[in-house]
Amino acid sequence: MTNSSLKRIFILFYSLLIIAALFPVEAFASTRISVLTSMPCDQEIYTLWGHSAIRVKTEEQDCVYNYGVFSFGEGFVYKFVKGETDYWLQREHMNSVFSEVSLEKNTYFYEQVLNVSEEEASAIYEALKLNALRENRYYRYNFFYDNCATRPRDLIEKILGDLDYPKLNNTDTYRDKVHALTEKEPWLLFGIDLCLGSETDRIISDYDVMFLPHELMLAYDKTNRMKDGQKVPLIQETNVLYKPYPNEENPTPFWLTPIFVFAFLAILIALFTLWQYKTRNKNVLIDCILFGVYGLIGLLLFFLTFFSTHPCVNPNFNLFWCNPVQLLFPLFYFIKPLKRVLTIYLWANIFTCLIPIIGYSFIPQEFHIAVIPLAIIMIVRSLYLLIIRGEIKKIQF
Repeated sequence: MTNSSLKRIFILFYSLLIIAALFPVEAFASTRISVLTSMPCDQEIYTLWGHSAIRVKTEEQDCVYNYGVFSFGEGFVYKFVKGETDYWLQREHMNSVFSEVSLEKNTYFYEQVLNVSEEEASAIYEALKLNALRENRYYRYNFFYDNCATRPRDLIEKILGDLDYPKLNNTDTYRDKVHALTEKEPWLLFGIDLCLGSETDRIISDYDVMFLPHELMLAYDKTNRMKDGQKVPLIQETNVLYKPYPNEENPTPFWLTPIFVFAFLAILIALFTLWQYKTRNKNVLIDCILFGVYGLIGLLLFFLTFFSTHPCVNPNFNLFWCNPVQLLFPLFYFIKPLKRVLTIYLWANIFTCLIPIIGYSFIPQEFHIAVIPLAIIMIVRSLYLLIIRGEIKKIQF
């Protein structure tokens, strides 16, 4: 071997040493851990909130661990209302996840690569594999506190230790966050406002706001961690995996929104009540229908408030104007011995229906604006029933 050949070998050897010093081995780690975030979209109700998952990429595979899997199987509705819905962790191929986001959801899809060592990446991977076992995979889903975003966050914290999250100084409530994501679905927003109680109107902490996938992604962008004795960013790089194509929006016309529909209904019932008063028509069929519908909705709210394990449903001040007692109206009205009970009930019904109207600004629960015409309907019919029963002096027009 000539001197020039030896010289080239030494140069190559020292070059490799320099490269190894500049780029530690962990930069070439064979296990790459990422947090995937699909942004909120309006394809389905469950896609309005967005989604989080953990991607594990090695030389042999590219898979995604998804904590957001559930089944519409037998008893799903009852279990969901009662707050006993079980979700599970499922391992999926990255290609199928990407296809779902791009073809079905058509929403922004982000990848945040974690700044971790090979040892830490392997620890996260092993924890995911352990949690995905049949005996470990199921968990009791909780929309605000235990979901597809909080599970990855908690697992990463467990492996990496304390993380230095950014100071957000959040001033929004849970209801504010829900409103922001459901503003294009006015009837869904109305239903959620009806079911969620006053606990939903407390300010969320900077930590708890990460129950939403896109909030977790934004927080991770500014989160730091200790690595090799130094504070470094948690996220090594952020990649946009998919950009959605323009999609035509079909907003709900104002005349089909809850506030318009119920305000129009309140006007019709007020005019009908006036006609009944002038013609001395004492038919109460409309009252049996109204009190029955309100009572059935109140029965659902009562069940949610006192029997469901869902967070933020108790207490619920909507039970004042919409409650199960309204189901008893036909019993009170048609059984003569209960005449006095009916009078007391109608006065109580007027008072309780005034609560969301006069207490709109100071009761510690935000009512949906469409509740006001619904409460007015009950007040108008209760007053009319008291008038035709002689409990209130007749008014001359």
